[in-house]
Amino acid sequence: DVCSSDLDVGGAKAGPSDIIVLTPSVEKQDIPGYKVSAGPLKASGGGYEVELRLDGPPLKKGKVEGNVQLLVKAKAKNKCNGDVSGDGKAVYNVPVSY
Repeated sequence: DVCSSDLDVGGAKAGPSDIIVLTPSVEKQDIPGYKVSAGPLKASGGGYEVELRLDGPPLKKGKVEGNVQLLVKAKAKNKCNGDVSGDGKAVYNVPVSY
C-alpha cells in the first residue's frame, strides 16, 4: 500500500473530507515480467492508501524489484460555496522489492 497525507488540489491543500474525486493511474512501471495496476484510493488514518497489483508469473521472494510511477488526480469541493476545483495532480514514485 502507498500512503499520502493532504493533496495539492488547485493550489490549496485538501484533506480526505474535502476530496470528492480521486483517480490513481500507473504512468510508468519498471518491473520486468509484470503488469502493474492501481486500485481505488481510500481514505485511511488522515491520508490515503492505494493497492498496487502485479500481474505476471508467481512472485518469488528476492526476485521482484523495480519502480512504479503513480499519478493521482483529485478534485475538491469548497465547503463555503460548493465550487469544485480543477484537477490537482501528484506523482508518486514507488519502489517495489519483494
